[in-house]
Amino acid sequence: MNNLTNVIAKLDSMAKVGNNNNIQAYIDQLIKDKHFPDLTDEVREQVKQDLIVRLDDFIAARIISALSDEEVVQFETLLKEKKPENQVQQFIVDHIEDLIDLLTETLLEFRGVYLGLDTQSSAPTDAGAKAAVASKPPAPMVAPLPPDQGKPMN
Repeated sequence: MNNLTNVIAKLDSMAKVGNNNNIQAYIDQLIKDKHFPDLTDEVREQVKQDLIVRLDDFIAARIISALSDEEVVQFETLLKEKKPENQVQQFIVDHIEDLIDLLTETLLEFRGVYLGLDTQSSAPTDAGAKAAVASKPPAPMVAPLPPDQGKPMN
């Protein structure tokens, strides 16, 4: 459990989701699609920051779950040895066959969960999700853990 927490923390620091313009646009669209009534700028910014963290966690969990047990051990070794971020990112790119598809599916799933949609009905946003992960090489991002593990550590 502690190793998983360390892996997620490292992925989180690497992802820097909030700095990605495509992710920012994706998050802005989620907030718009949620149809919050009377959001002040301050509250909108807080919602946006919360969504960035939640999306980051959601993606990280999907990335970790896409690795085999052996690859997770190798990945943890890279992290323990404090390898450069680009080497860790390259490991993920090399070991997840369809990373762009995984990230696209993860963004669509996150959208469906956030908006309370059936994930099958979120297909029209496929282009927006693909645009959010289109840069190469894709930076790993983090995803939420199961409910009992998804709380941020203070």
